[in-house]
Amino acid sequence: MPSNMEAPSVADVTTHLRQVKYPADKDALLRCAREVRAPEKVQRVVDRLGDRIYGGVAEVSEAVERVLAEWRHLSDEDLVEEASEESFPASDPPAFASSRHIGKPPGEK
Repeated sequence: MPSNMEAPSVADVTTHLRQVKYPADKDALLRCAREVRAPEKVQRVVDRLGDRIYGGVAEVSEAVERVLAEWRHLSDEDLVEEASEESFPASDPPAFASSRHIGKPPGEK
C-alpha cells in the first residue's frame, strides 16, 4: 500500500461490509463497499480479493489478511508500476501528438 495511505485493518474492511448478505462474491463485496462509501483504502483492499464466493465474514477476514500481507511486501515503486500497467497498457496509442510533428514524415523533426 502506498506510504501516504495507511493500510486499513481487517476490522476496518469487515465493518464496511456488514450489510453484505452471504454467500457473496467479490463483486457483491465491492458493490457494498462503494454503496456505504467506504474509504478508498478499504475499497482497494476489497478490489484485491480473490474472485470467488465468500461464505461469511470469517472467509472475507482471511482473504483480507492475505491481501494486507502481500501489500506489506510490495514497495511503493512496485505499486506505481502495477497501477501504470493496468491503467495504461503498452498497447494503447499515445493520447496526443505534439503539434510540431503533425503532417511531417516519420523521423523528420
